[in-house]
Amino acid sequence: MSQNLEANSGPVGKVVWSASGAVVLQKMKVEIPTNRIHRAIAGERTYLVLRNMSARHAVGTIYQVFLKGAAGKEILAGTFNFFNLERSIDSVPGELPGSVRQFDVTGIVGKLPGKLVISIRAAQQPEAGSGATIGRMELLVAHER
Repeated sequence: MSQNLEANSGPVGKVVWSASGAVVLQKMKVEIPTNRIHRAIAGERTYLVLRNMSARHAVGTIYQVFLKGAAGKEILAGTFNFFNLERSIDSVPGELPGSVRQFDVTGIVGKLPGKLVISIRAAQQPEAGSGATIGRMELLVAHER
């Protein structure tokens, strides 16, 4: 399940993987290999966190996020959208709305052996030129409270 959070909020913990740069969602499917083998430890939760999400204008679709293991098995982590994240007409160039989405993937990573791949799929073709972008993507481990 996706959660909407304020700009600098989200789970507090250790980042165990981070994408090398922004992820632009112009295609129907984008795959991001993590090169990370992660095993959950008792008392810890693992989160996939999408930060600094933005779009130039309405994207017109929702996205599904899957985690895939080395054997090719995929499990749905959740869905997200860019509704209400378009830049306003008075936005400062380069300014990001600061939106964050997080997915608790603790149960999923335990079922997927090997290196993880994050797969993001659009329900339909995104609007041309929408500029749907995830500024930063990371896997984070946090202690349960």
